[in-house]
Amino acid sequence: MRLQEAGILIGYVLSCLVISFSPIDAQDDPILTENLAVITPDNVNDLTELFRLETVQRPDRLEVSHDGTLLAAGFEDGTLGVWELPTMDARFVQREHTDYVFALAFSPDDTTLYSGGWDGMVKQWNVLTGEERTVIQMSRRVWDITLSQDGDLLGVAAGGGEKALQIWNTQTWLVDRIVSEDVQFRNWTVCIEFSPDERLVATCDSQGVQVIDSTTNKMNYIVLARYDGDTYRGTSSASHAIFSPDGTLLAIGIDGGGMWLWDLVSNSEIVAENLTEAPNMFSLEFSPSGSLLAGSETTNYQTKEYVALWFFNVDTSNELGLIPAHRGYINDVDFSPDGKLLISAGRDRTIRFWGVTQ
Repeated sequence: MRLQEAGILIGYVLSCLVISFSPIDAQDDPILTENLAVITPDNVNDLTELFRLETVQRPDRLEVSHDGTLLAAGFEDGTLGVWELPTMDARFVQREHTDYVFALAFSPDDTTLYSGGWDGMVKQWNVLTGEERTVIQMSRRVWDITLSQDGDLLGVAAGGGEKALQIWNTQTWLVDRIVSEDVQFRNWTVCIEFSPDERLVATCDSQGVQVIDSTTNKMNYIVLARYDGDTYRGTSSASHAIFSPDGTLLAIGIDGGGMWLWDLVSNSEIVAENLTEAPNMFSLEFSPSGSLLAGSETTNYQTKEYVALWFFNVDTSNELGLIPAHRGYINDVDFSPDGKLLISAGRDRTIRFWGVTQ
């Protein structure tokens, strides 16, 4: 596998932002997408680092806009930033949360950004001006948010308690539904995700994943059982769950190690070949085509000097390999809508941009 650092973009995330960029081959734009191929299982081993954003604070969440022209990032000190792609000009960078920003979502038309933080706040922002529009106060830390396809519903996962999982109407800002009152949740909830057709809602807790059918209110509880040979060794926490683009699969990141891939049609696990049992899987992301799954792992990179990006071929159920990426855990990964960029956020206080050059 080939790792190549082509340029460095340095930014200081404080109450203000200063960015300087060393152009690649004297080009004006740091990201030249016309020179990049779509990332696929066949070429992912040729992935190279194009450039990076170095920050004072640790980036915890990333979100690329639906049209691929904006990148939002949330940081450990409560800072929220939005940059234009490909120029990386800052739209706005401001510290409006008082704790980790762990959740981000763009509206379908990319004019509004939603952010959720450990301060218990969910905020709505005008992407053009950075103006705050609406604030929701939750009773506990906000771990995750998700938007419906039309942007009318906002799902919020906020830890434990009877009102931990709520769905809000973004037109009226009234609670549409308190999911955690409808079904039995076993423990602390840290993720929420709508399926592409919005029929299903997936949530995570410390023992597994709940998949709730919003039309029938029927719940399927996926218990993440762990075995050593034939010996049952308890359950693992689910840190992340994401639907495939066609809505037929659910990828589950396991805090205690590895990844599960669940077939929602047959309601059964897809047994993966040669799958690494990583110590933590903080984030997973399907490529736009659904053929590739990206995440992070640390166990099998021998020197452990870098944490590796991890890749999985969804069509063949095979692990593809590792690419050393960050000095410290990778908190989040996200693909651009055209599938030509993979962006990763690490605890080494960098946001790194990856692509396959043609």
